[in-house]
Amino acid sequence: MATKKFICKICGYVHEGDSAPVSCPVCKAPQSEFEEQKDSELSSGEVKKFVCKICGYVHEGDSAPVSCPVCKAPQSEFEEQKTEPVISEEQKSVPENPVVEKQAKPSSENKKSGTGKFRCKVCGYIHEGDSAPSICPVCKAPQSEFEEIGGTKKKIDTNSNVYTMVYAAVMVIVVAFLLAFVNSSLREKQDENVRMDTKKQILAALHVNDVQNVSEEYAKYVKADMLMGEEGKLEKEIPDSEFATSYEKEVKEHSRLHVFVCEVEGETKYVIPVYGTGLWGAIWGYVALNADKDSVYGVYFSHASETPGLGAEIATEPFMSKFVGKKVLEQSNIALGVVKNGKVEKADYQVDGISGGTITSEGVNAMLKNCLGNYVQFLTAK
Repeated sequence: MATKKFICKICGYVHEGDSAPVSCPVCKAPQSEFEEQKDSELSSGEVKKFVCKICGYVHEGDSAPVSCPVCKAPQSEFEEQKTEPVISEEQKSVPENPVVEKQAKPSSENKKSGTGKFRCKVCGYIHEGDSAPSICPVCKAPQSEFEEIGGTKKKIDTNSNVYTMVYAAVMVIVVAFLLAFVNSSLREKQDENVRMDTKKQILAALHVNDVQNVSEEYAKYVKADMLMGEEGKLEKEIPDSEFATSYEKEVKEHSRLHVFVCEVEGETKYVIPVYGTGLWGAIWGYVALNADKDSVYGVYFSHASETPGLGAEIATEPFMSKFVGKKVLEQSNIALGVVKNGKVEKADYQVDGISGGTITSEGVNAMLKNCLGNYVQFLTAK
């Protein structure tokens, strides 16, 4: 005698036997909700399948069930599966654990590369997605009861503190590398700009201003970059390829005293670099002397951070022009200097300081005394 098949009209469960079961083992529907499947229907192979878009449960029948027996989603959340129907073995008999065995089958939309699989440790339900569901649609277990199973690649948690710190560290390293590369690439150009600016300052002490071609003008007026040797003699000439830009460093680290031998309108001039400290930072300059090495032809001063309108006035023409024609030596001692505004006693050697810029003025005075003092042998040599 052939075994009959009865289909649950609620969830599509197929029961084989002489009569329908008392209740559906999947959705607990009563016996009255079963209908016998005719032989013509079995042979036709036209059984439709409907997939729950919420949990992936697959229902077989002429239409979608009223509600999903797994996640209770309404009929509107089902869509027909456009594939050839295949009757699985578990649908031929009552399973030991109907809820687990009839759990959601993943739809084609969920079968995307990189989708993870998470298994409920309570009932065995398998969920596909980027993360475990907040609650198991079968046994209602919380998300903490899910575990990820193999076969997929775990995604990085971009919201974690570790990810943030690693990302920040990598970005710092990348930016530091780029800055170092840019700095290295521009170093030669930067150094050349500093050399050109230093040469312009030396020319400014010779009253050569508004220079367009620095290299050409420098070669025109500056004949040699010499070092002072024993007994004040100029002994060694420095090639332009070794042109220095920090004369404080030259003295303190290399014990080298530079004198620039120049020629202006057929007359010899000597330019001596000077350096010191103002109120807020470094000050420096160049003193150009006439051929007698005792009278000032011109000066140039600059600063790093003196107060505008006060100490910064040392770099202005009104202040620098006061030095022209002043004497340098008095009985072989450096007498050239700056005194408090209105306190000049030796007009041949001293200039008035800047009103309101007393500390910077004192810095210029100390700079002249200290730096020119290193060149006394040169200044007094015949």
